[in-house]
Amino acid sequence: MRQTIATLTLSAVALCCGIACGRRAPAADVVAQLGRQPVPYAEFDVYLAANAIVEAPSLDSEVLSSLFDQFLEELLLTRLAADEGIEAGAARVAVARLISEASEPVDRGEVEAFFRANPDRFRLAESVRLRQVLVEERATAELAARELAAGVPFEEVARRYSQGPRAAEGGDQGVLTREDLPPEIAHQIFGLPSGEVSEIIAAEYGFHIFQISERYPETQTPLDAAAREIVELLEERKRGQAARVLLERAVKRYNMRLYPRNLPFQYLGKYD
Repeated sequence: MRQTIATLTLSAVALCCGIACGRRAPAADVVAQLGRQPVPYAEFDVYLAANAIVEAPSLDSEVLSSLFDQFLEELLLTRLAADEGIEAGAARVAVARLISEASEPVDRGEVEAFFRANPDRFRLAESVRLRQVLVEERATAELAARELAAGVPFEEVARRYSQGPRAAEGGDQGVLTREDLPPEIAHQIFGLPSGEVSEIIAAEYGFHIFQISERYPETQTPLDAAAREIVELLEERKRGQAARVLLERAVKRYNMRLYPRNLPFQYLGKYD
């Protein structure tokens, strides 16, 4: 009799946990639940394929967890967009509209404040328009140097001797800053007065002769010229903020639950 009572008690507990409490174990292929909507792992596979991630089995758990979080977030925002009455042909278009409508506009005061707080971002570094003769052998470089010393125009010498990719343009390399050049030769180039020809400079990939045809001093970009870039940057930030708020709302609205034990990798994401 006591065994029968104990058996009935255990059965009642199981029923409470499994049915009455509404927490029946999910199917083995279900990795998440959005409200009453189960999310099978096969949908994540489709997401990976759609994003051209074809080597998923070779990815580590951290990368797969990050991708899985992105997948869940897209599902959450897609469902939220539909529930908010946003209709679009593609899910990502609807999500983009949802985020855009939730984002605050950027005003002129924010643009001006960002410009003042980030002066280096809108500073144009000193630059030069550079010509070069590039050859493989020192003997050829010395021949070119003698002609330059004799007054032959640099462009003509470059067309005749240079083996660089822009020899046909007279060796013109365009406008460059110090950061555009290898450090070992940048100081030598920027130390040249305009119009003068450098000495032969040996490098790992050949012998150079340089000339600066024009020099441009460091300048500050005006606010009006920088405004569009700043607006785009601040809009992107505000879309990110709006997306985070919308995701928090969607997670709560749909009572999202994860079942990491059904994933074929160790889940290390942010929704555990």
